[in-house]
Amino acid sequence: MGAIKVPRFLGYQSFLLTLMHWFHYYVNRSFTLIGRILLLVCTLIMSYCLLDQNLPMAFIAFGLVGMYLVNLLIGYIFKPRVSLTRNIPTVAVCDSLVPITYQLENMSLLPCWDVKLDNIAYQGCRYISNPTVSIMAPRDKHEIHSTIKFKQRGLFFLPRTLAESSFPFGLWKWSCFGQGDREVRVLPKALNIGQMKLPFAMGENSPDKMMASEGAGMEFTSCREFRFGDNPRHIHWASWAKTSTPIIREMSEEGRLAVSILFDSCFQVNYLNKYNDVNVDFENSVSLLAGVSEYLANKNYCCRNLIVDEEFHQFSGSQPQTIHDELLNLSCDIEDIRTTETLEITAFALDAVKKTSGLVMILQNYDESRQLLVERITNFGITCKVILLGHQPPKKPGNYRFVNYSDLIRDIAHL
Repeated sequence: MGAIKVPRFLGYQSFLLTLMHWFHYYVNRSFTLIGRILLLVCTLIMSYCLLDQNLPMAFIAFGLVGMYLVNLLIGYIFKPRVSLTRNIPTVAVCDSLVPITYQLENMSLLPCWDVKLDNIAYQGCRYISNPTVSIMAPRDKHEIHSTIKFKQRGLFFLPRTLAESSFPFGLWKWSCFGQGDREVRVLPKALNIGQMKLPFAMGENSPDKMMASEGAGMEFTSCREFRFGDNPRHIHWASWAKTSTPIIREMSEEGRLAVSILFDSCFQVNYLNKYNDVNVDFENSVSLLAGVSEYLANKNYCCRNLIVDEEFHQFSGSQPQTIHDELLNLSCDIEDIRTTETLEITAFALDAVKKTSGLVMILQNYDESRQLLVERITNFGITCKVILLGHQPPKKPGNYRFVNYSDLIRDIAHL
């Protein structure tokens, strides 16, 4: 069946409930919808006919049972004996179409009809179109393309790919498993930020500051492939020998500006969202985090530090888009905290943030601990851009930009 690992609170699942899930899976795998309905009708009719065997209704029930037996016999002879392989990207974006490619081959000496691929509903994702092959001749090969959409971020471990056929009467399904990719890491959808006022200086990766040369006040930044116009004296020979591609050392000016991001994963808890497995507001806040990172990358800002509660992450390199991709990968594992906790920052993280040009803070509430944290960071000489999320603006005044959760759904935020 496969499993799905998503950053949610799934809770305790009893043995009886697990058994019911497996029973539901096998019933859906073996019977079609019409087959399940007719099976239920036949069971009720035959149970009722036990009271009086002379009822004409019994002949109808036995006729339907006979049709089931004929469907089993013919379906077993022409059941799909195929070789199936699924190719799917290992990284996808939430609420976007993900292409899937199937390699299907009929390994039997008999033809097969109405072969459906992955005709099982997955939790958290759905197929846009169900891939189906109407007829396959013996030893016939097909390449089938389809699309799938993931509705949640996280690490998805899909079930094994499945080929099934309900030939001839569409009552019983014969199936076989295949091979292929199963693990997909779904990144959060970045919120489209139209405009954000930044109290920082210009980005550190301006074109006039990035060059492939050496001189006073220059430091090594990274390596990249050789481009036309670069000085051959700055080729990194060791990297060229390892990759068989000309690699050049990229230098930059010392003391360039960078930014840091602090994300508060503890939102206000009430009786309405305390036991929700999927919280729309929190997912919107993660999308805002991805949108802020994308906006900074487009403005040539490099995010050097990411602080999520007690976790501290540092990014190296000088390419904003590469750092943005790493931040998106980390945001897949952010979990929502269901209790109201104080927000603090360590001295090591505070020193690392001070080395950058400023800090972008995304807060879920504005209690006393978060208000004191903003004051502490400001008094430390760090320029802050505070974005406060909520349903109603707090009564406490402060130097923050309040954004309602409902405004984030419009996918355009003016911060």
